[in-house]
This record gives sequence, C-alpha cells and structure tokens, in this order.
Amino acid sequence: MIGVRLFEDIIQNYRDNHWILEQEQTIFDSIADDLKSQDTLDDAIQNLVIVFPRMFELLSKDVKLWGKLIREAFNKVVSPEDDFIFPYADENGIHSMYVVQIREAPSQLPTKTKRKKRELVHPQAFFEMYLTLLMMKFYEGKINITSDIMMDMLILARSVNDPYLSNKTYQTIAYIHNERSEFEQARMFAEKAWDYWATVPSPLEAFLTAYALYVAYSGLGDSQLASQWEY
Repeated sequence: MIGVRLFEDIIQNYRDNHWILEQEQTIFDSIADDLKSQDTLDDAIQNLVIVFPRMFELLSKDVKLWGKLIREAFNKVVSPEDDFIFPYADENGIHSMYVVQIREAPSQLPTKTKRKKRELVHPQAFFEMYLTLLMMKFYEGKINITSDIMMDMLILARSVNDPYLSNKTYQTIAYIHNERSEFEQARMFAEKAWDYWATVPSPLEAFLTAYALYVAYSGLGDSQLASQWEY
C-alpha cells in the first residue's frame, strides 16, 4: 500500500529523473498491490496516472509492465465492451460533453475477437486508457492537473507518435482549461486541435473541439465568435 509519505514523495519528486527511476520498483509494487482492493483502488489510479507518463518518457526497462498496469486499472473501472467513455457524470447521471473514444488498437498478433485485441499492450491503447483514467480523476476533483502534468500529457502523446492522439490531447487540455474558466488558454489549445480535426473525417472529435471553442469564446464574452461554433 502507498503510504502518505510515499505519496507525498511522488508528488514532490516525480519529475526528478534519478529519484523516480530509483524508486520505480517500490512505486510499481505499491500501485499493483493497491489495485487489488476496492478500498485502495482510487489511490492506486491517482498515483498511476501521475507516474506513468514519466516511466514512458524515461524509457523505463519495465515500460511494458507499466502499460499492463494501466490496462489492469482501466479494466477495473471501465467495461471492456465500451467504445465511448464519459469520464464524468454528475449526481443526476448527466455526463459532461467530454468523451474518450477507445479505438481498436493495431496488432501484430493474430487475434479472434475485438476484445482480445484490446488486451494487447499497444501504445495507442494504453494512451487512451491513461487519458480516460486521468480525466476521471480530474472531473472527480481528485487530481489537480498542473502545467507539469499537461506537459507530461503532451510528451507522452508525441512519444506514441499518433496525430490523432496528439490532437486529442490538445482538445483534452482545452476542456481542462474551460473547466477552470481559463478561457484564453482553452481557446488556444482548442484551435490547435481544430486545425487537425477540420482536415480528417472524425465527426465526433470535430464536434467535441467545436464545443470547446464555443465554451471558450462564450467565456471570453465574444458571443459573435461563440455562435460560429455552436452546434
């Protein structure tokens, strides 16, 4: 179990390359243990989404094991049959507009079912799972997504080398800023995402990005521009 002291150490030192690699096994084992119990599952996921991008960025020797840990955490809170994940629902069951689409991951191995393909640890798949878990904890108010964490999100997306995910990350950061009423920052990231989604056939992502722009311009008090993005 991750104690209070270790959790505080993670928050304080997770961007210290030497420290996090030195503590990797201890952190990994603690998170893996905490994932086994409903009583500690929430804490395990919070810690996992903080350290996971750093493990991938630093090319940890056990990066595949970290990917499997992400998959294990994801499967405990999301049905493997769900293709569209709403990371947040209020007390009335009404979901936020933000959605993560879980795409079928490419595979080099022959598999018989769609579900089995998702069991493979592919960078695209674990990034989408990571993003889902991170946004769940954000909307629950359990993680403060700092500028450092946003940078980790962007670095991880670039490392996966998938334009879809890079621009999904821009869109996601726009939603984070809108949630905080940081509308100028939201506008900037949403416009970056729109430059991509406007050129590819993805109605869902185009809609989500347009909505982020609508909220941002509305928050900035520019009703004329906001109306251009209203669906």
